[in-house]
Amino acid sequence: MLRCSPAERRRETDLQPFVSSQPDDLSSAPSVDISNGAPTGSGVTDEILRTWVDGRNGVNHEHVFVSYSTDGGSTWSAPAATELAGDRGYYSAIAIAPHGTDAYLVYNAFTTPLRNDTTSPRSLVGVMKHSDIGAGGAPGSWTELHHSTPGDPRGSSQNNLFLEFLGDYVYAVATDTYGAAVWNDVRDAADCPAIDAWRAAAQSDPTTPKPAPQQDCPATFGNSDIFGGSFNDPTP
Repeated sequence: MLRCSPAERRRETDLQPFVSSQPDDLSSAPSVDISNGAPTGSGVTDEILRTWVDGRNGVNHEHVFVSYSTDGGSTWSAPAATELAGDRGYYSAIAIAPHGTDAYLVYNAFTTPLRNDTTSPRSLVGVMKHSDIGAGGAPGSWTELHHSTPGDPRGSSQNNLFLEFLGDYVYAVATDTYGAAVWNDVRDAADCPAIDAWRAAAQSDPTTPKPAPQQDCPATFGNSDIFGGSFNDPTP
């Protein structure tokens, strides 16, 4: 289990970049967790929480939804949007405390509208939230525990440089006293104008000569990271 101080810490560096319309492969697949009474299995509620990112309301209106079940998954509550105003969810993960008292949610989100070019800045953040679970199983209001420093995902990259890239490194765990999570973070990744121009040109002409990042880009181009932290239950 990841155990960091309440202040965020970088866990590892991932040298891979991201596109003007960031490719998104797994956000619609839910992250699911169950109150299983670990480690003994006693006092268990068996409540299941799930979260996913949903674009049903159209581009620039994406949601981070949460739903719950108290009957083993036979029925589910209506999806509830949990994102902060202006956040366009990208990946999300959820965890419920072993005895079903608390929920912790982490997600990546863009805070700028969809970009149809490679030259306009864009912003990515990681957010950690907490909710107390009510007597009927419904999560209460979601309180923000952490909001990361924003970064520009143009500074990330696939290994072939052709597109920006963020991995699906968004996970959460919970105990009865705290929650912990990791998220993608590009605060230390520098945009490279030479790569921006090449990515745009290569969309129509793949033979466009590729820049050499070590010579043509800032030293921290491609420096996408996984950050993480642990956060005490704010309502023990």
